[in-house]
Order: sequence, then structure tokens, then C-alpha cells
Amino acid sequence: MYKNIIIAITAISCIAVFAGILKAGWLYTDEVYTSWYFSRGCQVGDRIYFVTTYRLMQKPKGLARFPDGGTSKELFAKVLLYSCDTNGDNLRLCDELETMQLGGNSTAVSTIMQKKGNTLFIKYYASNHLGEKVHRYHIFTWDMKNEIIRSVTKIEEKRAVMDAMVGLWKVYRQESVGISALKQKVDRYTLAEWKLPSPLDYADKSTDDLLDDLVELKGDRYYRDAIIQAQAGILTDGRIDELLRSIQKRKDSLEGYEQMKYKMTAADLEEKLRKLKNNR
Repeated sequence: MYKNIIIAITAISCIAVFAGILKAGWLYTDEVYTSWYFSRGCQVGDRIYFVTTYRLMQKPKGLARFPDGGTSKELFAKVLLYSCDTNGDNLRLCDELETMQLGGNSTAVSTIMQKKGNTLFIKYYASNHLGEKVHRYHIFTWDMKNEIIRSVTKIEEKRAVMDAMVGLWKVYRQESVGISALKQKVDRYTLAEWKLPSPLDYADKSTDDLLDDLVELKGDRYYRDAIIQAQAGILTDGRIDELLRSIQKRKDSLEGYEQMKYKMTAADLEEKLRKLKNNR
């Protein structure tokens, strides 16, 4: 009986320790990272349609990285259909296509779209589905007149759409709007205008901690841009100068490759802070 009691107490202790590890954030980074990919754009009249995959995640650290580097903690992962006009104005979220199941999804890059009448056919390869080829491709139709999205799930219908799109990739690449050109058209929009959550929505940090993250270059570009955008209203000229001095001090404290790497990444941050100060 005593042996069972000891085993029970040990098990409870282990659970308590593991819960403490989770609470202390020992398994995942406090900073939230972004993965945001775009498809090529399909122009229909004066509108350009395109697919994006937008993910927010916390990267594994410590114990969570064993044995093979670990898996990120997914916070938000959606496949979305957007449109804008040919100048990039009037950005609109058409609809959500689906929630991604795995981070390795190659959705945006593999997207092909084809217009037939008032219907836009959307096909992409979803790497989170194994097995027969027809199951690995996801197909949707977008009714451009009534603005209704439909997922094509019946095997016979999927095969018919896929057969009709055979050989389309080369033509699609030639006639569609390239990813770089598309990004240039829409890079001015805020996450709120995209109707997407910010990395900071999932980062439980104080203002001082967030500004420290800027100096330490924590997170990725999207995370740091979100901090600047969120704190723009309270960042006085004096506070910006203080941040710039802290960045310079950090550069001076490093040597060799670490200094070079920090300088290269910090250059974009310094430019944005100075721009924020000068544009007031």
C-alpha cells in the first residue's frame, strides 16, 4: 500500500513539475514568429485574386527541441483568398479557404487559378495530406458574382477539375501576376486591413519587454514591425533616440561574425525607427 502511495505522490510531483515547465515558458519562445506566403495573382477584369497562407507560431526551445529540433506551437494557421484591383487598391478578404493542419503546407506556392464564366477555380497542393494524388490537392470554386466559396470534395468532380487544368501551369505562370509584383502592390496594408491577427495578440509582454526585444532583435521582422506599429503612439523622439543608442551600444559590444549579423539585421530596424521619428 505504501509503495502505491509513493508511486502516486511521485506521479503527481512529475505532473506538477511538467506543468511548471509549461507555465514558465521553457518549451516555446515567448516571441511569436510569422510565416506568410503568397500565390501568384490571377487577374480577372480589374481585380487580381490571390491566395495567402498566414501562420503565427512559437518556436520550440529547451526540452521541446529534442530529439529532432522539435515542432513549433501553432497559434494561427489559415489559407485565405484575397483580391485587389490592378493598382493594389481596394484590398478585400474574399473568404477563408481552410485551416492548415501542418506547417509544411506548400499551398500558396503551388496555387493555380482558372476562370470559367463567373467561377474562379482554385487548386493547390496540400502537403499535409498523404496518399493518392487526388487527395493531396485541394480544390475550391469562388462564385465571383455572388461571392460564395465552395470546397470541391467529391472525387469524381475533383478529378474532372484536375484533368481540365492539366498543362495549365506554364500558361498560368506567363499570364498571372508574379509574386514579387503582387507583394509590391499590397505591402502598404496593415494587418488590421488584411483582417489578420498580429503576432502581439499572442505575446503576453509589457511595453518595456517589447522594446527590449527590438534592441535584442528577438523574433522575426514581422514581430518587430508589429512592435513598432503598436508602440508608435507612445514612442517619443527621446525614446526613439534612446532605442537607437541602445542598438549602437549592442553593436559595439559584439565582435566578428556576431557583430556583422547584428548590424545587417538592425539596419532595417534603425531605418524604420528614424522614419517614424522624421515623419511626424
